[in-house]
Amino acid sequence: MCESFYHSSKLLYSPKRRMEPSQCALAANFTNQQQTAEFTIANEGVGDMTDSTKYRVYANASLVKEGKVKLQKGASTTLEMPSQVVTYRLEADQVPHHPGQSRPTVSLQPTSIPTNLPSMAMPMPIDDFYQDDADAEVDIYCLEIVDSFDPNDKQVSPRGISSRHYIKAEDELEYLIRFQNTGTDVAYNVVVKDTISEHLDIASLRVGSGSHPFTYTVTGRGKPVITFTFKNINLPDHKTNEPGSHGFVKFSIAQNPDNPKGTVIKNTAHNYFDYNSPIATNEVTNIIGDTVLVSPVAVAVTDCGVEEPTVAQAGSTISLCETSSAVLNGNQPIKGTGRWKVVSGQAFIVDSENPGSAVQALGYGETVLEWTVSLCKKTSTSQVKIFRYQVPTAPFIAEVPLQCEGDALRPLVATGTNITWYSDAVKKHKLSTGNEFTPSVTSSTTFFATQNINGCEGPAKAVEVKIQPKKIEIVAKGDTLVAPPADSYQWYFNDEPMPHAKGQKLIVKNSGLYKAKVVTNGCESISENLEHTIHLPAAELKVQPNPVSEALSLTYASNATGQVQLIVRSHLGIQVMHFSAEKSLTVLEKNLIVSSLVPGMYVLEVRLGREVQRYKFIKL
Repeated sequence: MCESFYHSSKLLYSPKRRMEPSQCALAANFTNQQQTAEFTIANEGVGDMTDSTKYRVYANASLVKEGKVKLQKGASTTLEMPSQVVTYRLEADQVPHHPGQSRPTVSLQPTSIPTNLPSMAMPMPIDDFYQDDADAEVDIYCLEIVDSFDPNDKQVSPRGISSRHYIKAEDELEYLIRFQNTGTDVAYNVVVKDTISEHLDIASLRVGSGSHPFTYTVTGRGKPVITFTFKNINLPDHKTNEPGSHGFVKFSIAQNPDNPKGTVIKNTAHNYFDYNSPIATNEVTNIIGDTVLVSPVAVAVTDCGVEEPTVAQAGSTISLCETSSAVLNGNQPIKGTGRWKVVSGQAFIVDSENPGSAVQALGYGETVLEWTVSLCKKTSTSQVKIFRYQVPTAPFIAEVPLQCEGDALRPLVATGTNITWYSDAVKKHKLSTGNEFTPSVTSSTTFFATQNINGCEGPAKAVEVKIQPKKIEIVAKGDTLVAPPADSYQWYFNDEPMPHAKGQKLIVKNSGLYKAKVVTNGCESISENLEHTIHLPAAELKVQPNPVSEALSLTYASNATGQVQLIVRSHLGIQVMHFSAEKSLTVLEKNLIVSSLVPGMYVLEVRLGREVQRYKFIKL
């Protein structure tokens, strides 16, 4: 905890003397929801800076940036850095010939510290460093807040960095001596004696404030003694009035100008209460040494008056087909911090500070996202558009009638947008584009087409190109031959058309060569000759009608061929008619005219070699 006191006797600027008209002043605070430490360097003087002034930024005791500024009257510049668990400190020099001894400095400590943070990683106390109170009219003092302490103690500011309490050779030391009446009665007089180190310049002594009126004297040389006398202080004891039992005195003193590095400056005070023995305070120590350490982590300090944010780049337009998520492609800022936001449309940004964040729950249509890179109060913005489209339906394809092999094929016609033709349903083998596609095939083939709208390709629609081949196959199922389905049929036996054989199926009666000619949708096809052999288990004779008036229709089936004798006998066995016929096929079909026979019973006898078949019939 630090307190500042300013007295009205501050030295004023005078144009008659060679005095710097500017006044460098520093301020610090957290911004961006405690995520950014912001330091301001301002010129609060009566004129412009006649020369530039240096500044230094520290993280704990590590120098992380130094630079120069030159500001006009009333102007300011800002430095920013990311919040960390460190004490940030900004130091700046006054321009040469500035009146007084001011060395501006300001510090920022984190507002919260993790509970499990090791003591070695704790932010350094502000009082470890010097305060800007070298001017007589300024008094700044920082006290560490502790649970309990020795009521008679001594503190020094700056305390110095690290456990060795290193300070700079030019640092002025301010001492605070505190005392408390822990006796059982009122202390009427209190005397505080402090022996000054030989490394301090007694001539620079500036006596500060005290809790009660006091006088002081300086005696001795080499190690002079300052004596502070609180006469008639009437300090109550701590049990009677604990708050009123305390007192203090402060003074500042500069170092000798020639103190070398390694000089140890020690100090102890003694408190006297009336005629009691003195109570010694703790000893405070400072060592002249290196107060600038190497930073264990890189700290990016931004000079807001000079530096510009990285130009934001939100990436290229994203088009989505049905899916509702995407990955953004903003640029990683070199200077500044980036953040995404939804400008229009519907979307959920998973990590708004990640340039490559995922974005989910995208609505259909256009969504606009903006990537903003901020540095200090400067920004650079870039927008990206995300289009989410529905997948289109499959196109409509007009059916094509059956076509003849060898004829010029008709084109396939699809209705839709940006049609693509494929040879497979999984769309790996692209054939053509456009609403019309003329295939080049010689047999029936299935093709597939899709339409593409807004870069989204829909499902494939199948269409079959049916081609009637010039050659067909006939199949034998026993003694039945079957042709493929067609509009009309013509069967051939031994290359001769068979009268009345015009169906899809043909029952074979004779061994020989068979083929079929078919017509389908105007396409003529013919099969190869199929040799078919009839194998009868026994000869068979069929005669009709019976009884008969005019003629008998005879069908004689036999594996044998040759001259067939046809004999008609009366019921007494007398031959009444005789015919001969050449049988070259399996089946012999013959009509016998019997109209000249008198009515009665007869026997038809068929002879072929050793085969004899007899059949009785009645002549009407």
